Amino acid sequence: RPEGMMLLFYLVGMTAFALVVHLTENNEHKFAFQVFVPLAVFGGAAFLPTVRGWFRRWGPWRAVALLLGLFLNVVLMLNGYLLDPRGRTAPELVRMPGEDRLYAWMRDSTDARAVFVDARFRDFIMVHARRRLYYGSTFGPEHAGFPLPQVIERRAVMADLYGPGTDLGGDARALASQEAPAYVMFRPEDDGLGDNASLPPPWLRLELHRELFRRVYDRDGYRVYAVFRGRPR
Repeated sequence: RPEGMMLLFYLVGMTAFALVVHLTENNEHKFAFQVFVPLAVFGGAAFLPTVRGWFRRWGPWRAVALLLGLFLNVVLMLNGYLLDPRGRTAPELVRMPGEDRLYAWMRDSTDARAVFVDARFRDFIMVHARRRLYYGSTFGPEHAGFPLPQVIERRAVMADLYGPGTDLGGDARALASQEAPAYVMFRPEDDGLGDNASLPPPWLRLELHRELFRRVYDRDGYRVYAVFRGRPR
């Protein structure tokens, strides 16, 4: 049948793709599993009648054993997530004092389309504040998921904002081009990041350029600056 042939060609193509393409985290094998997407689309309605047929033909023990085999990979993955001790000890999962208040403000007082620049790319911004992150990835386009010129530009913008601040006008132009309100946030631990420990806190430089950045939040050591959305010179 056409659906069966389509699934067969798709499986062969995804398997070949997985053999040729190499991803930075060595997880190219996931492409072969993507064959289950069209399988669910084409055969989803027939799944339960098929399972009932297994129980009739093979009995409950064999049918249950087959189902466990089919879902063993998912069960092992979920079990690994639940038992992973880093779920309780990872520093990126620990919220600091005042952080929840910051996320509540972001969620309640900013546009739903807003983009936030954060030196540490904390996922809590997307989860608890429900806002987008401006991602200046240190990886290439094959990992970051957007074109190389954007990777290079965003990387430079973030390095300057949290570093020497020598091109704040260019940084503001890049952020204003996001077609959504953009904000730059500074955490208490962002003062003296990396090799810039001898420099003044990076947010002080934004205070000197209020034609480009306007402070809209300052509590518990957290500071947020809105980017001027015109055409800063």
